[in-house]
Amino acid sequence: MKKILIYGLTKNHGGIESFIYNHLKAMDKSGLELHFLVYEAPVFYDEIKEMGGVFHFVKRRGEDLKENRQKTKELFEQYDFDTIWFNVCTLSYIYPLKCAFEAGVPNRIVHVHSPNASGGWKMKLAHNFNKMIFKKYTNVYLSCSEGATEYSFDRNIVENRDYKIIYNAIDIEKFKFNEKSREEIRQELQLNDEFVVGHVGRFSDVKNHDFLLDVFNEITKLDDSARLVLVGGGEKEEEIRNKIDLLNLNEKVKILGVRNDAHKILSAMDAYVFPSKYEGLSLSMVEAQASGLICFTSTNISEENKVIDQVYFYDLSDSPKNWAKKILDKSKDYPRKDFTQIIGDKGFDINKNVKELKKILL
Repeated sequence: MKKILIYGLTKNHGGIESFIYNHLKAMDKSGLELHFLVYEAPVFYDEIKEMGGVFHFVKRRGEDLKENRQKTKELFEQYDFDTIWFNVCTLSYIYPLKCAFEAGVPNRIVHVHSPNASGGWKMKLAHNFNKMIFKKYTNVYLSCSEGATEYSFDRNIVENRDYKIIYNAIDIEKFKFNEKSREEIRQELQLNDEFVVGHVGRFSDVKNHDFLLDVFNEITKLDDSARLVLVGGGEKEEEIRNKIDLLNLNEKVKILGVRNDAHKILSAMDAYVFPSKYEGLSLSMVEAQASGLICFTSTNISEENKVIDQVYFYDLSDSPKNWAKKILDKSKDYPRKDFTQIIGDKGFDINKNVKELKKILL
C-alpha cells in the first residue's frame, strides 16, 4: 500500500479542487492510501472521506507561521509517505515540498495549474524566488498546460522537456449534450426559448465577471430575450450582485451558486462566455466544449483551451458592445454538435488519463 500525501484542496470549488477530486473519483485506488494536507474542511470533504481519504489539518501561515511549519514537519515524521502530489497555481509556498525532501519521500511531484499568479507583489516575488530553488526538492514535474509550464518551470526543465502535461480531463460522456437535461434545467429556471448565455467559475477577479456583465448588458440591448446563467460562488459574488442591481439586470441574470450538476446546466445554455484575465487550461472550458457549446473567451488565455473549432478569442480591450455583437452573430442558429470523440482523442478523456496519473503517483 503506497501512502500518497496530496496538497491543493481548499474550501473553494476551483479548478485544482475539481481536478483532484474528479481524477481520484475516476481512478482505480487499489494500492493507494490517500492523505490530504489541508487548512480547513475542503470542498468534496465528505466525498473524499467516503473514498477512504485521511485529512491532516494545519493552520495557515498567516494565522500561525510557527505552528504551520511545526505541524507540517511533524506530519512527515509521523507518516512514511511514498509520494507527495503538490498541486498549486504558483510556487509562492513550497514548505511541504521541503519537508518531503528532508524526510526522504522518494516521489516528489509538483503539479502546476496556472500560467500566472493571482495575489499581490509579495506572492509574485515568492513565486519567482522559489522557482529558482524548488527543483532541489522535486523530482517529477507535471503541468496542466504549456503556459503553466513556462510560468513555473525554469528554462532547463522546459527546453529538456523534463515535464509531463496532464490535461484537465473530464468524463466526456457525462458532459455530452443531453436534450432531456436541457429541458429539465430550463424548466427549473423558468426558461423557455430564451437565448441563454452561461459561465461556470468562481466569483474572483481573474474570472472577470465585471466584464462579462458589461458584455451581457450589451447583448440584452440587441436581444431582449437573452438570459445569463452564472454557476459558482466566491469572494466577489456580493460585488457582482450589486452590479447586476446597478444595471437593472435582476430579471435577466440567474446566479445558481455552487452546483454538482454543471453538466446538465451546460446543456441548457446556448453560448459560453469566458472572459478571464488569465488561465492555464480551463476545466470549465473543456466541459463547455464537450457539451457542444459555442465558446467565446479572451485572448489572455492559452490557445490550448481551443479543443474544438467553435472557440473564439476576443481581446479584452475590445468593447463589450463589439463582444456582444460577435457573440450573437455567431451563436444564433448555431447547430449543437457532438464533439466528445474529438475531445477524447485530444487527451481529455479522464478514464484514460487516470491510468497514466496513477502510474506517476506510484
